[in-house]
Amino acid sequence: MGRCFLPASDGQLLSWSINALKRLSEDAGAFGVSMQQLEAFQQAQEAYALAYHRATQPGTRTVCTVQGKNDARKRLKEQARLISRTVHGAASVSNEQKTLLGLSVRGERRRIRRPSAAPGLWIEWTQGRLVRVRLGDAEVTRRGRPPGVQGARVMTHVGDQPPETLSQWNFERNTTQLTYDLLFPPSLEPGTKVWICAAWFNPRSEEGPACEPRMTQIGFGGSVQPETLRTVLRSAA
Repeated sequence: MGRCFLPASDGQLLSWSINALKRLSEDAGAFGVSMQQLEAFQQAQEAYALAYHRATQPGTRTVCTVQGKNDARKRLKEQARLISRTVHGAASVSNEQKTLLGLSVRGERRRIRRPSAAPGLWIEWTQGRLVRVRLGDAEVTRRGRPPGVQGARVMTHVGDQPPETLSQWNFERNTTQLTYDLLFPPSLEPGTKVWICAAWFNPRSEEGPACEPRMTQIGFGGSVQPETLRTVLRSAA
């Protein structure tokens, strides 16, 4: 069993487990996994997904829900390691199958590939000149970064229509955070259309395709609170 096949962050672990459960559910026997093992893994994965959601939503995030998420994470990782040992112990399972399942292939060094899919980007809210966006794996709807992704390049454009080429976009910054606040200049009139897009990059700084641009209009919803503005400026420093 590879020691590092499980992602370190909560969001990446969720993405990994969703992919693993999907592959195993299609044909567990092809990976040497029994139905009992599949059921135990599915129960642990579903419990973690629910606990993760409760622990990351502002309305339900408490000390208790965070602890519940940590406990569910521990159980999921235990089941994942059992699955890994079973798969690696099955002589009929190929290295390609192990890679599809998200497992490390013993004796081989895996190359980190350039991201092949665009990120999901959602505008959470707009208040005055401040826009909060959330990034995530588009294939699993806001559930963290895909495996092999380190962060995202965030770009903006001011105008009625988004640019046709990436060179016309304004580079904001590279970020490893999935929630990102954009502060636009006070010179922009209320109602001005602003466009936002992003692209994943891997630890080698190789960039993938950009997502579909998202539009919002700034200048409405009141002014930005001073403490919020200080937080944004510190994070952008």
